[in-house]
Amino acid sequence: MPWQWVQPEELLTHRGVRIFHAYKDDSSDIPLEFWYSTSSTSEPGSVYEFDVRDLAGYRSQNGQDKMSEHKRAIKAAIDAGLLQSDAPVSLGRHG
Repeated sequence: MPWQWVQPEELLTHRGVRIFHAYKDDSSDIPLEFWYSTSSTSEPGSVYEFDVRDLAGYRSQNGQDKMSEHKRAIKAAIDAGLLQSDAPVSLGRHG
Protein backbone atom coordinates (compact mmCIF):
# COMPACT_ATOMS: atom_id res chain seq x y z
CA MET A 1 0.00 0.00 0.00
CA PRO A 2 1.50 3.41 -0.93
CA TRP A 3 2.19 5.99 1.74
CA GLN A 4 -0.01 9.05 1.80
CA TRP A 5 1.06 12.48 3.01
CA VAL A 6 -0.85 13.64 6.09
CA GLN A 7 -1.02 17.25 7.22
CA PRO A 8 1.09 17.84 10.37
CA GLU A 9 -0.78 18.35 13.61
CA GLU A 10 -1.13 21.98 14.63
CA LEU A 11 0.43 22.81 18.01
CA LEU A 12 -1.09 26.28 18.39
CA THR A 13 -2.28 29.45 16.75
CA HIS A 14 -1.25 32.71 18.42
CA ARG A 15 -1.88 36.19 16.99
CA GLY A 16 -2.72 34.56 13.67
CA VAL A 17 0.57 32.60 13.50
CA ARG A 18 0.13 28.86 13.11
CA ILE A 19 2.77 26.47 14.47
CA PHE A 20 2.86 22.78 13.57
CA HIS A 21 4.59 19.71 14.95
CA ALA A 22 7.65 18.58 12.95
CA TYR A 23 8.35 14.96 12.05
CA LYS A 24 11.45 12.86 11.33
CA ASP A 25 10.34 12.14 7.76
CA ASP A 26 7.28 12.17 5.52
CA SER A 27 6.21 8.65 6.56
CA SER A 28 6.34 9.26 10.32
CA ASP A 29 3.24 10.09 12.33
CA ILE A 30 5.16 10.58 15.60
CA PRO A 31 6.14 14.23 16.19
CA LEU A 32 9.68 15.13 17.19
CA GLU A 33 10.00 16.14 20.85
CA PHE A 34 11.52 19.63 20.47
CA TRP A 35 11.03 20.53 16.79
CA TYR A 36 8.20 22.57 15.25
CA SER A 37 7.44 24.24 11.92
CA THR A 38 5.92 27.52 10.77
CA SER A 39 4.59 25.74 7.66
CA SER A 40 2.22 22.81 7.31
CA THR A 41 3.70 21.81 3.95
CA SER A 42 7.45 21.98 4.55
CA GLU A 43 9.79 19.02 4.14
CA PRO A 44 11.51 17.57 7.22
CA GLY A 45 14.70 19.52 7.94
CA SER A 46 13.53 22.61 6.05
CA VAL A 47 14.19 26.25 6.90
CA TYR A 48 10.65 26.44 8.32
CA GLU A 49 11.52 24.11 11.21
CA PHE A 50 13.03 25.16 14.53
CA ASP A 51 14.10 23.67 17.82
CA VAL A 52 12.12 25.20 20.69
CA ARG A 53 15.27 25.01 22.86
CA ASP A 54 16.83 27.68 20.60
CA LEU A 55 14.18 30.27 21.52
CA ALA A 56 15.24 33.00 23.93
CA GLY A 57 13.68 32.43 27.31
CA TYR A 58 13.08 28.70 26.87
CA ARG A 59 13.39 26.90 30.22
CA SER A 60 13.90 23.16 30.44
CA GLN A 61 11.15 21.53 32.51
CA ASN A 62 12.91 18.25 33.43
CA GLY A 63 9.98 15.90 33.90
CA GLN A 64 7.34 18.58 34.35
CA ASP A 65 4.84 19.70 31.73
CA LYS A 66 7.19 20.24 28.79
CA MET A 67 4.39 21.04 26.35
CA SER A 68 3.22 24.03 28.41
CA GLU A 69 6.77 25.42 28.37
CA HIS A 70 7.07 24.81 24.63
CA LYS A 71 3.84 26.73 24.02
CA ARG A 72 4.88 29.56 26.36
CA ALA A 73 8.27 29.98 24.64
CA ILE A 74 6.75 29.81 21.16
CA LYS A 75 4.08 32.39 22.02
CA ALA A 76 6.79 34.72 23.39
CA ALA A 77 8.77 34.29 20.14
CA ILE A 78 5.66 35.12 18.11
CA ASP A 79 5.05 38.21 20.27
CA ALA A 80 8.68 39.25 19.62
CA GLY A 81 8.21 38.84 15.86
CA LEU A 82 10.64 35.92 15.58
CA LEU A 83 8.11 33.42 14.24
CA GLN A 84 5.61 34.04 11.44
CA SER A 85 3.33 31.69 9.51
CA ASP A 86 4.89 30.16 6.38
CA ALA A 87 8.14 32.07 6.93
CA PRO A 88 11.66 30.63 7.23
CA VAL A 89 13.07 30.62 10.76
CA SER A 90 16.59 31.85 11.47
CA LEU A 91 17.64 30.85 14.96
CA GLY A 92 20.72 29.02 16.21
CA ARG A 93 20.33 25.34 15.33
CA HIS A 94 20.59 22.35 17.66
CA GLY A 95 22.31 19.53 15.81
